[in-house]
Amino acid sequence: MKKLLALALCLLLCLPMGVSAQEGEVEIYTAQDLLAIGENPSASYILMNDIDMAGISWPCPEFSGKLNGNGHAILNLTITNPGDAVEKVYDGNRKGYDAQFAGLFSTMKNARVENLSLVNLRSTITADTPFFLGAVAGAAWESEIENCTVSATLELRAHDRIFGVGGVVGYGSGLVKGCNVDVTLICTDTGKDTLDEQFLGGVLANGFMDVRSCNVRLDAYASEYGYAHTGGIVGMYFQWPFDHEHYGRILYNTVEGKITFFECNSDRRAYCKAVIGEPVADLWGEDHNKTENFRRDERKEYDKELRPHMCENGAFTQQEVAASCEGFGYSQLTCACGYSYRDNYTLKAHSYGPWQVIAEPTAQAPGKSQAVCALCGAQTARQDPYIPPETAPETTPETTPETTPQATAPAPEQQDPGSSGGIDWVLVALIALVVIAALAVIYFVRENRRAKRRRKRRRPGTR
Repeated sequence: MKKLLALALCLLLCLPMGVSAQEGEVEIYTAQDLLAIGENPSASYILMNDIDMAGISWPCPEFSGKLNGNGHAILNLTITNPGDAVEKVYDGNRKGYDAQFAGLFSTMKNARVENLSLVNLRSTITADTPFFLGAVAGAAWESEIENCTVSATLELRAHDRIFGVGGVVGYGSGLVKGCNVDVTLICTDTGKDTLDEQFLGGVLANGFMDVRSCNVRLDAYASEYGYAHTGGIVGMYFQWPFDHEHYGRILYNTVEGKITFFECNSDRRAYCKAVIGEPVADLWGEDHNKTENFRRDERKEYDKELRPHMCENGAFTQQEVAASCEGFGYSQLTCACGYSYRDNYTLKAHSYGPWQVIAEPTAQAPGKSQAVCALCGAQTARQDPYIPPETAPETTPETTPETTPQATAPAPEQQDPGSSGGIDWVLVALIALVVIAALAVIYFVRENRRAKRRRKRRRPGTR
């Protein structure tokens, strides 16, 4: 009996048991995978490789999910147009405007981006509406950006009432923490006859985000014929939503670099400081930041737009720096006037060995393969395509002469494509469970009877 019970249990354990996979992170291997984020913006994603986006048009999708960069980088992302989102933004007088946005994401709502590097992100936007531009997000609401690296050149040319550029986020609320930011920012008011408000900040242009433990290198240029609000970390710190019961925290950051700007109007304010250009919110900890290497550079000549490179007939020389296991390659361009910048980054140069299959592809799921650099041990991954399900070959019906009808054998039943070799494993599992239960009942009934007989033999006076 015990052998039969053990055999039935083994049969049950050997059956293929279907386990529902929990919803996890969607793996991103290629530029096309990255573009597909816009099709499902509320999902969770993880970057599996460094990705070069050179020459690819970026649509600036809205985002409400999670993106884990996994220590990888997105190179050469170029942004020239806003996303589709139009949202309300506010100035310091709580007046609202419908604005457009651009960035890796046009807007983030209750979203999170972490462990991601943006390398050589470039954006030049010309706008005729209120507009905010940021490397990670044009606007972010109650969102978090943590442990990210941003190297970017962002330029906004606008004139309509309210606009701004932030090294990480243009407008919004939430948290930026533990990020390294190295940005060139250019914000130009193209309407000399309109009195607008411009915002520029090394991390945030305008809004109510906490900024903690970030390192900011900033080279910024603001040309404004209305009111300029510029800061090494935040242009204007403005509480939004209005009923937000929270003291803002701008803590433990380091700022170096300069803001070169002019403000040309009869009612000059000229807000420009190392941490916050203009604070319009309850704030704690503004003094807990290192700002010794920040410089405020106000100009009083208003006939030329301020830019990092003012040489009219610059002659650039170009030097190529090769990629290695440790670093990306790039082009170093230097003008005769001394101005220099980097562009055209290339992926790290590893010496990968053969692909090793980590998970075999099936008809239901793609596979995964991995290769290892023989020089430094770095790993790269790829997704292997699904195996297409087998289909019966098409046959051409034969043409035969008319004959006397004869009885034909019934056609065999077609196997269910979802079954395994014609076996209904669910039915087998149920039968195995019934067998185990029956054997267990028989076994315990017999044991009970034997125990009763043993007790009767032990009683005094029994025969």
